[in-house]
Amino acid sequence: MNLKFIPRAVLSSSLRLFRLPIDGALRLGGDSTNGASLALDRADAGVRAAAGLLMRDEVLTEDAALRRSAADERRHALRLRAEAEYREDRAETEVERAREEAESRRRQADRAASQKREQAKKQRAARKSKAAKRSDTRKRTAQKETQKRERVVEERSKRERLRATERKSEALDKKADALAASSEAQRLQKAAARTKAKRKADRAG
Repeated sequence: MNLKFIPRAVLSSSLRLFRLPIDGALRLGGDSTNGASLALDRADAGVRAAAGLLMRDEVLTEDAALRRSAADERRHALRLRAEAEYREDRAETEVERAREEAESRRRQADRAASQKREQAKKQRAARKSKAAKRSDTRKRTAQKETQKRERVVEERSKRERLRATERKSEALDKKADALAASSEAQRLQKAAARTKAKRKADRAG
């Protein structure tokens, strides 16, 4: 039997017994793969390396080197995992921020669209109101023009009726004058006939 096997086995057993409650506590605390466990592994490797150096035990020294290398690998893995978790958290943060920005832009776009719809609605209402006012103005203007034309036609008709009445009156006056003249002429003719008959009677007597 190798004479170095006994102290090596004693050292390994002692280290396992020493680590047993600590490893259990770390596992219960969910800390079996993080920095505390890693520090314990490195300390274990350091104790083995020191013992191997003192006892000139190459197997123990090689085991310590392998344990230290494994601890370094785990530390590197922990660092990579921490970096990955950081990048993942950062990516999630960026995604959440992008989502919030997109939601904010969507809300702004919705507000802008709502404002545009409201503005367009107001513009349509204003155009309808203006069109209605123009229509009312045109109707009132047309009504005034119609009333004006009707007044002109009525005035013209009145003037025509007045002129017709005047012409009729003038004709009646002329007719009356003619009748009067004819009656006077007949009277004068009769008077002249009477005078002539009287003269004849006087000459005959």
